[in-house]
Amino acid sequence: MIRAFYSSASGMIAQQNNIDIISNNISNINTVGYKKEKASFKDTMYTYMERRPQPVNLQVGSGTRVGAVQRYFHQGSVEATGGSLDVAIKGPGFFKVEGGNGNICYTRDGNFKLSSEIDEQGAVFRLVTSSGYYVLDADTGEPISFRPYYNEYDITFSQDDVLISDDGVVSIQDKYDNAYPIGRIAIVSFTNPEGLESVGDNMYRMPTEDGSITGLETEDTESKVMQGFLERSNVNILDEMTELIMAQRAYQMSSRVLQSADEMERLANDLRG
Repeated sequence: MIRAFYSSASGMIAQQNNIDIISNNISNINTVGYKKEKASFKDTMYTYMERRPQPVNLQVGSGTRVGAVQRYFHQGSVEATGGSLDVAIKGPGFFKVEGGNGNICYTRDGNFKLSSEIDEQGAVFRLVTSSGYYVLDADTGEPISFRPYYNEYDITFSQDDVLISDDGVVSIQDKYDNAYPIGRIAIVSFTNPEGLESVGDNMYRMPTEDGSITGLETEDTESKVMQGFLERSNVNILDEMTELIMAQRAYQMSSRVLQSADEMERLANDLRG
């Protein structure tokens, strides 16, 4: 009877983890560029029902466990915002960004900002994510940046003057409609993006330096950039509610098995010889 306790308890734990994953998906339904997750399950160790040699398949399992959590990177819906620094990727690519500590990360969140900074040459604007990560240039590998004025003509620029083409080229436009390229947004792809590790803030990173899980980072020439748009979460609320109800029912059934096993154990203990 003890086996039933462990089996039902493992089912409750697995479904609790499943509900946690589903609730995280639902809570991020409005998160820009969020990609949904889904749990898959595996059965656990099997043992013979009796200790003597047994025919084939006379075994009993000891429950279930979460075997993997898969992230689905299919395209989310694209919403027009009109913001000059709002950028959506149409395709499988990722923006390549750099944190202040030099760590390289990847994101689908194109809600960019301009960070006003001071360096040895004076004031400079750098293109950053909403979390402050530097957006990297595909050609130089350095953060995309520009001065708030064009030195030769002393023309002042603002973020409303930023133009971004569908191949990621970032330009600054003056009042005479002259465009000055300042960089090209780095967009990369992976053979197995499901192998990327989530680090929060809509960011992912490669879990191994040699790229043995994700495949090597390669420049994505198929994806297109859409200025003035943001990619929304790919979470479908109807699917998540269905999954939530199923997980709740599975949790409830496991708890009833536990109660039944406990009642049978109680009856066995009450027997009088």
